[in-house]
Amino acid sequence: MEPDNEIVIEGDRIEDVRQDRLWFLESMDLINRAIPDTDDFGQMSRVLDAVLAIFGRDHAWIVYPCDPES
Repeated sequence: MEPDNEIVIEGDRIEDVRQDRLWFLESMDLINRAIPDTDDFGQMSRVLDAVLAIFGRDHAWIVYPCDPES
C-alpha cells in the first residue's frame, strides 16, 4: 500500500503548489489593477491597500534609501 500512499502525498504537494501559484497570480492581478490610476504618491495608497490586503497586514512602511547608491 505504500506506493498508493506516495501517490496521494505527491498529489497533495502538486495541489499545494497549484494553490500557491494561483494565490500569487491573483495577488499580482489585484496590484496590477490598482497601479494604472496611480500617478502621484497620494494615490499610491490604493496600491498599498491592495498589498496590505494580500498579506493580511494593517500597516506597512515605505522606505526610501538615504544612500542612492545602496
